[in-house]
Amino acid sequence: MLKQFYKSPWLAVPCILILLGLGLSVQHLFGTGVSSSAPEMQATVSNSAQLSPTQPDSSSESVEKKSLKEMETEQVMQLVTGFWKSSYYGTRHLIIREDGSATIYYQPNMLAQFVMGGRLTIHYNWEYDRENIQVLFTAIDGYPQKSYEYVLEKWGANQRQTVLDATEQRLLLLDGDNTTKHDWQRIEAIPESIFKKFQAH
Repeated sequence: MLKQFYKSPWLAVPCILILLGLGLSVQHLFGTGVSSSAPEMQATVSNSAQLSPTQPDSSSESVEKKSLKEMETEQVMQLVTGFWKSSYYGTRHLIIREDGSATIYYQPNMLAQFVMGGRLTIHYNWEYDRENIQVLFTAIDGYPQKSYEYVLEKWGANQRQTVLDATEQRLLLLDGDNTTKHDWQRIEAIPESIFKKFQAH
């Protein structure tokens, strides 16, 4: 086999890329991110209306003018509550609810699919640490089970990230490695087509 690689170097390129991709593509995948097999979770996923969190009210305009250190915990929680989308080795949709729950729906790109498969959802509990200006996400359930267990084994259930920016339109989080940033943009709602895709196991 090695002789064939030497004779045809193009054969080695895909293998090298796959090996590199497996190690890097999901290293910091879940910045904040499977459909749950639990009936109660499936009920919330199936109806986007039930998922609608309370949107920031008009008072959020004054909130935005404050630094995160000046903002009360309730203000930050209200500000980040909603629907978000980001691109990171694929497409991620995130719901942050004011009741302290969150769900991420991840559609991996071709590279990340070698590890995660075609889709991944993780349900979280979350809380805001005002003193450290951080959001703590604790994974509580996920699907497919094999991918979810891989995430837990690789990074653990608790993911703490520093809030670099939080406005009505943008949520910028920094991983514990102090390098990887997750740039979330607010959207009005997660498309119904996404829910249908993640319901089809």
